[in-house]
Amino acid sequence: PCTGPSCTAAPSTAASSTSLRSTAAPSTAVPSTAPSAPTTTMATGNCETAGQLFILVSNHSIVIDSLYADCTTYNGTQCTLFRAYILRIDNMVVRNTALTTAAQRIHEFKYNIDQYCGNNPLRNAWVRGSPMNNGWGTVKQICDCDTL
Repeated sequence: PCTGPSCTAAPSTAASSTSLRSTAAPSTAVPSTAPSAPTTTMATGNCETAGQLFILVSNHSIVIDSLYADCTTYNGTQCTLFRAYILRIDNMVVRNTALTTAAQRIHEFKYNIDQYCGNNPLRNAWVRGSPMNNGWGTVKQICDCDTL
């Protein structure tokens, strides 16, 4: 074996001849299936800033981009069906120059959401639960801002 100062020991790849066993008793606790608490605070859906969700920047709005993004998580053909309403909201609400106030845009947005969701519990859960991609809140919170 090499014993000089230029020698370095190669790392051992041999398995240890002794292994340590734990002396602690195995856990008998049932694993928890309860959901863990969220690590982020839910957006409040501040109605004073809801109008900003409809503003076009580089031909995009937060509300439309968010709807398209979340739509992909809907079950079955629901996203395909809802895309027609997203396009309608884009044209009739976001890009409609006849709507001059945030209150008007929110009102028309809610009208279109109500038209699509109706009394269908799954559509209401998916669409109204859709979050805005900037963390503002959900579709339901936008609709709750309707004052007209």
